[in-house]
Amino acid sequence: YVYTARFCPGPDGVRGESEEERALSACAHVVTGCYDHNLRLWDVRAESVGEDKSAQILKVVQGHSSHINSIVIDPAKTKVYSGDGVGQVRVWQLARHSFDCLREVNEPEVKGDAINCLRIDRTGKQLVMLARDNCIRLFDTDRWTIIQRFSGLRCTQQHIRCDLSPDGKYLMSGSEDGGVYVWNIDSGEQDMSVGTSRLPQMKGLCTDVAWNPAERIIAACAFSRKHPILIHRYEREKDNMAGEDMADDEIRDVLSGKFNGLAEAFKKLDVDDSGTVSKDEFYEGMKALELALTEMQILKIFKAAAGPSNEISVEDFLQRFAPAAEMHDLKTKTAVEKARQRRNGGRTASSAPKTPKSAALMSMFNEDSPGKTPARLARVPSGGASKLHFEN
Repeated sequence: YVYTARFCPGPDGVRGESEEERALSACAHVVTGCYDHNLRLWDVRAESVGEDKSAQILKVVQGHSSHINSIVIDPAKTKVYSGDGVGQVRVWQLARHSFDCLREVNEPEVKGDAINCLRIDRTGKQLVMLARDNCIRLFDTDRWTIIQRFSGLRCTQQHIRCDLSPDGKYLMSGSEDGGVYVWNIDSGEQDMSVGTSRLPQMKGLCTDVAWNPAERIIAACAFSRKHPILIHRYEREKDNMAGEDMADDEIRDVLSGKFNGLAEAFKKLDVDDSGTVSKDEFYEGMKALELALTEMQILKIFKAAAGPSNEISVEDFLQRFAPAAEMHDLKTKTAVEKARQRRNGGRTASSAPKTPKSAALMSMFNEDSPGKTPARLARVPSGGASKLHFEN
């Protein structure tokens, strides 16, 4: 079985004077990675294809101890990187088609885990490795150290693949949960500028993804009859939130008349009474208001309010964005609630109030109290003084 294949140039590298000639020479041969642990070099030039339309095998390269799942060729077309089913990456010399092994990479973190996918950036200095341990790693190809890890996807059993954006700033991957995940290469954080609801979502495994090299288009495919391939195009002119940030005045307009409900939603979510809410809590609170906001709009509001931190102070948020009249109403409501709690001994309004002692005493004289005999006062002489006692 052939698991992976890549075009590569001839033994003399990329040749030609025109762009068309250079493009043709860059794909004159094919390298495949197979189930039998071997790489194979094929000559696919038209003049080399036989009468039966089959290409000729020029070389069989041994070295891996497991099936080869992924191959990638560096931008200079001088090296081939191959990853196998036990976590090993090998670097091969492509010049002159020698296929000398330049390096064996045995990263301890992925030892024994199948490598699903390898991708290299346009500089040839960073290699992306997706292994079956729910993690994608970014390697420096000069020192062979891990410089970034990307988590969030699910990949432990299936052949899930990833891809780098044409500008090298983002990483996208499929997942066994059917989702498509995008990360910022520099920060390693999952990118939320485009809401997850706007990314492809499969009813099964999302096995592979790809960026269009020229247009703002992505493709995703699934191991499912219902969703074989999905194509998504980003249309900036139709996105009313395409700007990088939201101004404070814009946020006030969007949330006008909703701050009472928003304060109540945050109060319910702030279960530890810390006075802050996380990004996820903020998102849930905004959704509870049933506002006509996209997921991206909500996340942009959070970004504007949270700044560099990953949480929002509820009080600061309300003071910053709530109109003066609504803020006054909120303060009044909060003050009344605190006064009620102090009067009830720190209990909230929902707590069961204690019966005052005077009320308990007077209930003894209530003839309508069920199961009680009305009390009767009697005067008892006691050394010239009178005392009152109760008789039932």
